[in-house]
Amino acid sequence: MTLIIKEEKIEYPLAPDGLQDAVLVDVVDLGELETPWGPKHKLSLVFELEDTDSEGKHFIVTKRYTWSLNEKSNLRKDLERWRGSKFTKDELESGIDMETFIGLNATLFISHNETDEKTYANIETVLPRKKNNKVVFFDLKPSGDYTRVVERENYKEPEEYAEMVNGASRLRKERGLPSLFKLIVTTLCKSVSQFCPLCHLTSLSASAGYYSVINGHICI
Repeated sequence: MTLIIKEEKIEYPLAPDGLQDAVLVDVVDLGELETPWGPKHKLSLVFELEDTDSEGKHFIVTKRYTWSLNEKSNLRKDLERWRGSKFTKDELESGIDMETFIGLNATLFISHNETDEKTYANIETVLPRKKNNKVVFFDLKPSGDYTRVVERENYKEPEEYAEMVNGASRLRKERGLPSLFKLIVTTLCKSVSQFCPLCHLTSLSASAGYYSVINGHICI
């Protein structure tokens, strides 16, 4: 007797492209992840769009950055463009508290990236949100449907999360993974009430593999 398991094709709503009003609902410390350029401390900004899908749920989109405010870093460029001014020398020396950005409004430029498998929504840039020709930062409120990663049950510290991701990444490179892992993670994602900001199931930026973990997903 044969036991055949096939990957379940699940279509998730695709966030619209173009300029989209949004509010930052989370900043996720991903720890030090392995990259082709060596270990890099990473974080993700998680935005909730004002726009909703056919079921009335707000789209969640994310963008991953290297944890750096070097003048050439993408994080610094997006934050300065978002707030409309460059950081001062004093601000950079004292450090920027990313928690202070939670709840801030933004206008995202989102593009659709088509692959052989599906189309993904990627955040290209973060801009200040304007209303009646004036910049507004707190006009758009979070819906309350999104739960921050640090507040979720079985939350893992960045070091533990990174260790799990890096170990899974090495295993994937050494042995490869069957499509069953995708089946596991899509089933898990379907069972929860919101999209995972870490694996980017709805807005994959540069990831190829999925792993299920206790507190959600790991994206590599």
